[in-house]
Amino acid sequence: MRAKNDLQESVENTKENAKTMASQAGEKAKEGLSSLKDQAQDAASTLREKMSDALHKSQEKAKELYETSSAKFSDIQDSVVAYVKHNPLKAIGYSALAGMLIAKLFRNKNKE
Repeated sequence: MRAKNDLQESVENTKENAKTMASQAGEKAKEGLSSLKDQAQDAASTLREKMSDALHKSQEKAKELYETSSAKFSDIQDSVVAYVKHNPLKAIGYSALAGMLIAKLFRNKNKE
């Protein structure tokens, strides 16, 4: 009888140990998931900041390029206007020549 009681007590102890171990494993899993969640949130936050910085830098660079190209275009336009005012006959001749070349290019494409 004593052996039976010892066996039952051993089984009960084993059950309790298994429950305790399962509970501890569950807690460790929760802690691990919580830590993983925190790391993922930190990584997402860091990525969001880097992307925001990159976007801001890209916007600034695009603005600089626009301003630079706009200024260059304005300078070229002013130069062309000044040239036409000083050399009106040459400007008309160049325009006529350019018009004939463009017409010839389109005429050759239409024949093909």
